[in-house]
Amino acid sequence: METFSTDQSPFREAIDTMRFFPGGNRHEMLESLKSAVMESFSLITLTGDEGSGKSMICRMLEKELPEEYIVVFFPEMLESFEDVTRTIARKMEITLADGIAVGDVQELMSSVQERLSEKKQKILLIFDQAERIYLATLERIRKLVDIVNQNGVYFQILFSGNDGLLDNLKQLSMCNIQGAEEKKFTLGPLDTLSTYAYLNFSMKAQADNEVFSLEASEKIYSLSGGNIRKTNLLAEDSLKSLKTDSSFMVLLDNVRDILEEEPPEKWDLSFIKEIYFTYKKWIIPAGLCLVALFMIILWKIGHIPKEHMKTPPSELVKLSEEFNNIQKKEEEIERRVKNAKGTSHIAEQAKPKDRIVSATPSSSSLKVEDIAIKKSTENQSKISPTSAPVVVSKSTQPEQRVSEKLIVSKKEQKNQVEKIFNKRVAAAAKWLVGRHNNHYTIQLMVLASEDAENNLKRMLARKEYQDLANKLYILRKGASNTSILVFFGDYPTMVDARNARKQLPQFLLKHSPYAISIRGAIEKAIGG
Repeated sequence: METFSTDQSPFREAIDTMRFFPGGNRHEMLESLKSAVMESFSLITLTGDEGSGKSMICRMLEKELPEEYIVVFFPEMLESFEDVTRTIARKMEITLADGIAVGDVQELMSSVQERLSEKKQKILLIFDQAERIYLATLERIRKLVDIVNQNGVYFQILFSGNDGLLDNLKQLSMCNIQGAEEKKFTLGPLDTLSTYAYLNFSMKAQADNEVFSLEASEKIYSLSGGNIRKTNLLAEDSLKSLKTDSSFMVLLDNVRDILEEEPPEKWDLSFIKEIYFTYKKWIIPAGLCLVALFMIILWKIGHIPKEHMKTPPSELVKLSEEFNNIQKKEEEIERRVKNAKGTSHIAEQAKPKDRIVSATPSSSSLKVEDIAIKKSTENQSKISPTSAPVVVSKSTQPEQRVSEKLIVSKKEQKNQVEKIFNKRVAAAAKWLVGRHNNHYTIQLMVLASEDAENNLKRMLARKEYQDLANKLYILRKGASNTSILVFFGDYPTMVDARNARKQLPQFLLKHSPYAISIRGAIEKAIGG
């Protein structure tokens, strides 16, 4: 009986270009990507579901491009834009000092262009899992194309990721970037026959005959939906069952629905360890300070006189009584006005300061005091069905006091919003003089319109924004007031900024905020 080893599974997670499956439109996709690169498209995107095989195709592209292309592959999410520039410099053997500023990047890209032009070469950056790149970093990567390709296409980028990548690239259309020739590709799942072919193609290095039956392949396809990563999991589990089965072929009974048996995802608590090792020298002193503060608070509470805890100040009692009396009077006025509405009609008179109350035909007469507040004994006469209109001065109406209160309230609110706005502009101004250049923040939004400042102030009038106002930083973009950048928080590290972003309330998350260095925020504002 023919045997094979399952210790070296052909369905392992590691990418091996020797196991590239050309079926299921994979070979055609690889050739299309190669053509797009050779035709000098500056920006190429490859999208598909997680586990569809994008990483394998990117590795094959890296392997099969001609020598004139220098390929820089980024397999994981980038922490910052500086990682990109340092990697490019290392690949091109260019010395680059730490602490990269905007001018340094311009100089680096000029050196890259000169070397590529001299050697008649081009450089291709491949970013796998590109949907995980932060928007600020993605924007700066995208602008590299505009910097280098001013005198020809020497610099090309391939972004590979899921559909979230396309959403992020759409947001970049709002930024000040030049148009570049783009080519987009989508990698779909395997179909039933392609799954059958893929399973047996993967096994040909260990077996000459068919290993997976058509029925077993159809079962695997029904569970995986043609996703290669899920197909590999199911196939590997099926091969394990052959160790105890006398049959060499994987049959329908050997395929288990292991995808439903996967344990639930565990919480990632690694950040706790990171916080501990970063701040461990401060944890004990801080804990002792908290304990001491707690003891002082308890001691203070124990020494508060009982009379202060039970009896409120006399002034508060007076204010409370006055407020209750005013509230009762207003309720009485409202009740009388409501009762009068069924039998009276109030119309506007020609004079702007007076209102006319016209009597409505009725079988019973009404007193004027049922309609308006009694100011003198002259208003106590009865109104008959044929009586003339009675002029009631606005000074006797409770609505005037209400409207005056509303006007005062609106003025106070406007002043409060103005104070918040000016205070947060002043807070951000400290950044402009070089403070906290090595810190990080979160970009919330960019308001670009003639009414940008008023739009932001309308937001600041809302309670949810006022509750967080002390963490907002406002910068005007460029010399005009038509563009305003709003940032949230000031954090010592990028990790702190990213963790804070995850804790933002939903009404801020809808703006798609992202972490950015304070130096980068200033460059955005000044360079606008």
